[in-house]
Amino acid sequence: AIASSYDPFPIEVNGLRIFPTISRPRGIWLSIQENSELKRLVAQIETGLQALAFPREPKPFDPHLTLARLRRNLSQPKIEILAEYLNELPAFTVKSKPLRDLILYRSDLLPDGARYTQRLTFPLTQSKKEN
Repeated sequence: AIASSYDPFPIEVNGLRIFPTISRPRGIWLSIQENSELKRLVAQIETGLQALAFPREPKPFDPHLTLARLRRNLSQPKIEILAEYLNELPAFTVKSKPLRDLILYRSDLLPDGARYTQRLTFPLTQSKKEN
């Protein structure tokens, strides 16, 4: 119901980030610029999930696209090479295609890496319903 009350809206990718820190890298992601539509959508989803007895996410929402997960045993020399490489990349902002769907994934962390399985898709379809 929430997804169908929205039209697709643009999102902007605004930089490459390391999670949680460069000294303890666990992932590399593209940061997504938060905007009023995205904030409103996330707030409505969180409220809807609370109504279904899901606990509220304790961490603040940080929109991103995960590019890579890194092994926990990354050596210090490799961390330094990664940091140097990322520091040399120019800053950038990219206009993305509009956000058109919300997709629910199942995430299984396995010894050989994470496996993501698409479970459900919720299209943003407000204007299609009005026609």
